[in-house]
Amino acid sequence: MNSEFASLLKNKCPRSNNNGDAGQFLDSTASRFDNNYYKQIIARKDVFNTDQVMYDDQRTRPMIEAFAKDQNLFFREFAASMIKLGNVGVNEEGEVRLNCRRIN
Repeated sequence: MNSEFASLLKNKCPRSNNNGDAGQFLDSTASRFDNNYYKQIIARKDVFNTDQVMYDDQRTRPMIEAFAKDQNLFFREFAASMIKLGNVGVNEEGEVRLNCRRIN
């Protein structure tokens, strides 16, 4: 992680946070759907080690760089993946839950 970014987070999120704050937005464009996540990974301003591992791995780095560079590419690939996910079937034992936390 970028050391300046780590210091910023430490100042914004102290260990002894007992005032009920929910936390800190980790994405500078959290209210927009965009490709900023990938730009943050390249700048080492990611929070989760798994995000940085994707950038450090030569098999996935080109994808992260392409998504960071071309937001329209990211949008197209995201849409295609959502369509694929929507086509995943539910087996005969599956159910749509009325309450996500409880089995019907």
